[in-house]
Amino acid sequence: MKNGSAVLIGGFSGGILRAALGLVVVTPIATLLVNLVGAFLLSFWTYWGIERGAFPSWVNLGVGTGLIGAFTTFSTMSTVTVGLLSTNVVLGLAYLLVTAVAGLAMAGLGFWLAKKVGKAQ
Repeated sequence: MKNGSAVLIGGFSGGILRAALGLVVVTPIATLLVNLVGAFLLSFWTYWGIERGAFPSWVNLGVGTGLIGAFTTFSTMSTVTVGLLSTNVVLGLAYLLVTAVAGLAMAGLGFWLAKKVGKAQ
């Protein structure tokens, strides 16, 4: 029950944050931003929070699966990419490439920073 509640509350919060960002930033950019920030946060949280055993499993589920999972959006990124590809193939491919490469870079940065923070504590 605790796990489900944590995912529910985290998911609700992540969805609200994503929707709020979508109100102030244009869609292709908003989708890119949430996915890049999400890649960083999930990587950081996985190393710093989960690997170190810093929090109980229900907190990890609430933050990782709930909050960050609902904040990021693979399906919207896919839909945006298809829309861009249908009007401008080069722009669509560039968006897809930037999303993938920058997402990996942000995940790497999150992992690296979590290791640094972990050593400092």
